[in-house]
Amino acid sequence: MFWSLYAGTLVDKYSRKKIFLSINLFGAVALLLASYQAYNNTEVSMYLAMFVFSCTTFIYNIYYPNLYALAQEISDPKNYMRILSLVEIQGQAATVVSGGLAAVLLSGYSGNESELLKVMGLSFHFQSWSLADVFLLDGSTYFISFLLLLFMKYTPYKTNKIDTSSLKERFKFGINYLKERPDLLWLGIGGAAVFNTIIMCSYYQLPIYIDKYLEAKSYVFAGAEMCFAFGAMSAGFLVTYVFKKTNNPLKILILLSLGAMVYFIHTFNTNISFFIFLNFVIGLCNAGIRIYRNIYFFKIVPNNVIGRVNSVTNTSSYLTRFIMGLVFAVPFFNSKEGIVFSMLLLGLYILIFVIILAKRYTSLVANETQINEHQ
Repeated sequence: MFWSLYAGTLVDKYSRKKIFLSINLFGAVALLLASYQAYNNTEVSMYLAMFVFSCTTFIYNIYYPNLYALAQEISDPKNYMRILSLVEIQGQAATVVSGGLAAVLLSGYSGNESELLKVMGLSFHFQSWSLADVFLLDGSTYFISFLLLLFMKYTPYKTNKIDTSSLKERFKFGINYLKERPDLLWLGIGGAAVFNTIIMCSYYQLPIYIDKYLEAKSYVFAGAEMCFAFGAMSAGFLVTYVFKKTNNPLKILILLSLGAMVYFIHTFNTNISFFIFLNFVIGLCNAGIRIYRNIYFFKIVPNNVIGRVNSVTNTSSYLTRFIMGLVFAVPFFNSKEGIVFSMLLLGLYILIFVIILAKRYTSLVANETQINEHQ
């Protein structure tokens, strides 16, 4: 949480390209050192695994605020929808490919797993990789990314007035900026509601729900994760056309309501095929909300403040997930009856923000309309 807040002040003060170069160089050095250490030991220790996970999390928490700030900095406002949709599609596609690749690399492939590949004459074999090999690959990709970014040139759409004040003053300004604009604050917090529930489900609740309530095998979890990713990828295409003539606050409200409905259906549905489809829906809702929330922020928030604004809302998201983690750690929520109740709570949590944002709907629309008229 503290690093996320600090990262926002860096995004607003320094060149976004230099930040990308710095974090990719850091990632390359950290992962290559981890790979070297892993090769020199008989097994990967828990501490080395924690080191790698911590480094990648450290990068992640500044990567996305920096990416969105750069996208806003170099984009014409009329292209926000297209840019953010492409960012979402690319990001989710990378998640699907990298997740599948990691699974195959770590488990190996004997050539007998896929009948389809056999029929197509594409059967092949390879041995599983060690974590040292995977760390080496990851470190190399960071270095390749560093080289690509090194030669990237861009022209800002509008020149920023950089805030060169102290860290304390920049941090305080970001907090005060949102306190003076409660609509933005609530949209930022409420817009992350579906995402927060997804994180809790992926790491805590969904495996228990599948095992104890649906009484299904582990492949259902894999299928659900895959459908979620495809739903998120589809958001870049579908939400652009389905809600083309609707204002962004209403789009967010509709998708939040649909997300809450998914969790309410989880409380009584036992059909596995429908459960997997619901994961497609929640993936679409999550990505769609993120697209429209960022479009709204891009229009309203100046580029020299956007990093701090995103960091404050991200920190509230971390705090929310921390509290949820404590609640769902109660043994009751690990039982067949309790896991259903947890889905009800997640749906109600989203519904609270639907109500809050619905009450602020008029002013949210007015803010956006005013900006549109001046562009």
